[in-house]
Amino acid sequence: MPLLAQEIVVKTGYLPQTQMAISPIDTTDSSNQVVLGGSFDEPKSLSDSALETCAGSGIDKSPTDLASQQHRGLDGLRDKRDGTFENIRSKFARQRDQSQQYFDSKRALIRERYRNGACCWTFKFFFQQSLRRELEDIYNREKNGMVVLLEGERIERGLVERKYEDWERNYIRECRKEWAKKYPATPFWYDRSGTVSCLGDSAGSCASGHPRGLR
Repeated sequence: MPLLAQEIVVKTGYLPQTQMAISPIDTTDSSNQVVLGGSFDEPKSLSDSALETCAGSGIDKSPTDLASQQHRGLDGLRDKRDGTFENIRSKFARQRDQSQQYFDSKRALIRERYRNGACCWTFKFFFQQSLRRELEDIYNREKNGMVVLLEGERIERGLVERKYEDWERNYIRECRKEWAKKYPATPFWYDRSGTVSCLGDSAGSCASGHPRGLR
């Protein structure tokens, strides 16, 4: 269920620090506002099915079979993450296109209005000055709106990124426990594979093959 929509005033550039999705810009009036509401239709915790993958099917498996199954579960988790990233990218790209079309239409309407009204040469200069001010105002609102959209995309992607990092960490932890119970003398496949997630890595923690806090 979406969270209560939060109104973003583009003119002030105010952007709440919360998880968001962009809803269509209202073009029914001269509003300069973009509305951000809740997103994330995904579950808030790692699914039971993913954790069951760590344990296997209940039938005794060889280390190779269990490693393959657990690895597929990890790949599936990362595929879902990448799919969510693509959905976010597509959503905000559509919003930027809608915003561009809206402001283009506003500019066209204003220019047409001034063309129809600037019939008196005596007041032509004043018409031109007024037109310039209105176009500048539209440009500023458009620019601020794009900043809000870009920031919203960055925040939403970051929330997804951190969520999936936590999920992957929990998944590997559960797989490691199951592996230790079944094959205590065999090194855990993940420690040998180097298949780690380097999302958000800013300190070179992936260089050693293990992200921070995963082991």
